[in-house]
Amino acid sequence: MNEQDLDILAAKIAGKINAVSVRYMSLKQAAIYSGIGQKQLIKMAEAGKIKGRKIKREKRAGWSFDRESIDKFWHQPWDDINAEARSILDHIRRKA
Repeated sequence: MNEQDLDILAAKIAGKINAVSVRYMSLKQAAIYSGIGQKQLIKMAEAGKIKGRKIKREKRAGWSFDRESIDKFWHQPWDDINAEARSILDHIRRKA
């Protein structure tokens, strides 16, 4: 790896670290953080699956996404499974 490759890699890592350390992220940061494509993130925000909104800027509009809502989206299936598992275990305990 040459010095230019290392600079590129360092910039990518810094982008991921910055994306993780803030609550509200740009579309690009949210895509890097979540591993979800930019178009899909917009569709998810429009459908209310995650918190995101279009913001107006001087030059052009952009998007802002809430990191906590992305985290919640990723953890939701596990929370549902855990709740169902607890319900089943409670039912078994009542029968015993």
